Amino acid sequence: MYISANPMIALAGRLREAGSSAAAACTTNVHRHIVTPMQAIGSWKEILFAFWVSVAFGVTALIAIILTRQAPGIAAVWPANGILLAALLLMPEAKLRLLTLALCACTSILVNMAVDRILAVNLAFTVANIV
Repeated sequence: MYISANPMIALAGRLREAGSSAAAACTTNVHRHIVTPMQAIGSWKEILFAFWVSVAFGVTALIAIILTRQAPGIAAVWPANGILLAALLLMPEAKLRLLTLALCACTSILVNMAVDRILAVNLAFTVANIV
């Protein structure tokens, strides 16, 4: 008797033992459902879109910080979040939204580090921008 943790493989093994021609069909169907890491995240176009959104987020955040350098450090207008919101609304899948948010959070941390903000302020601004 064929024993397996996966019910489809166990069924294919029992059919193969019984001499059924359906066993080959079951085993090929089992192997078709293997998901690669790229399929789990999305296509290259979607990943590149998320990357370019984070680049646009970083550039506009840096420009906004530079323009408010003489002020107390809080911008009246923050166009980076507008770009992020538009991109999130255009994305069809939740996993791509999470990828974009993660990339933009990393970009926000890098931009705040580039303008010499202390770590606590850096993380606070990043959380405020992403949430």
